[in-house]
Amino acid sequence: MVDPPDAIRDAVMHAVTDSGREVRPERPSPGVTNLMTIYELLSGRRSEAVQSEFMGKGYAVLKRAVADLVVTTLEPIRRRYLDIAAEPGRLDAALDEGAERARPLADATLDRVNELMGLEEGTQD
Repeated sequence: MVDPPDAIRDAVMHAVTDSGREVRPERPSPGVTNLMTIYELLSGRRSEAVQSEFMGKGYAVLKRAVADLVVTTLEPIRRRYLDIAAEPGRLDAALDEGAERARPLADATLDRVNELMGLEEGTQD
């Protein structure tokens, strides 16, 4: 998810399809189906629209479109990761803050579980 765009593009372009050359409805291979599904999910478009867009087009066209969409979708995540990784203490601080916020909720849940199971209160500390 945080690979450079070129690495993502390379991975998508090397995705296994089948021995055919173009997208065909009568013989959808698992590899082509996977690429179409990724495109559908990331674009928010319906299956029929995506199939119509790529039907009869070469696998390279589909792969380039999927690669572009994956790179665009993951770029904000990658950028955020790189920002956090640039300041090592920042990640630890974020984890500590998250743990502090989660602790009261977890304690309440554990108390409720203990109560429902008939266990003694306060044994989680």
